[in-house]
Amino acid sequence: MRWEYREPEKKIFISDGFFYFYYVPEDKQVVKTPVDRVSNQQSPALFLAGRGDFAKDFKAEWADPRPGSNLVKLTPVSEQPDFQYLIVHVDPVRDLILRLLVVDASDNRTEYQFTDVQENPPLPSNYFVFQAPPGTDVIFQRRNGDEN
Repeated sequence: MRWEYREPEKKIFISDGFFYFYYVPEDKQVVKTPVDRVSNQQSPALFLAGRGDFAKDFKAEWADPRPGSNLVKLTPVSEQPDFQYLIVHVDPVRDLILRLLVVDASDNRTEYQFTDVQENPPLPSNYFVFQAPPGTDVIFQRRNGDEN
């Protein structure tokens, strides 16, 4: 998975399947965190990366019950530390996620909008490899519960 943000500040979020890399060029640092493959957490990022199971891990209901609405509210079956529920705006023709709203326990909201979505574009083999630029501090952050 690779996300490149332009606003409000430039940053890159990459996962190679083993680690997450969160890089902010202006700060000249990258936070490297191992991917938790055994946890039962249903992180929104896992679903966008194609690793989640919506039917098993969420209770789904219409976020807007009016006819023609494409907003689905997903409430996790088990309590999650990072979010309370998700609102997903789905394109019913292309079966794509157009917008994702993440709502946490304090009712803070983070919205992701996806535009110019391209399915299976050709990518260079190193597209999901993060190489820290010279002078970048690498901060290794263990996940909660990691002993090493």
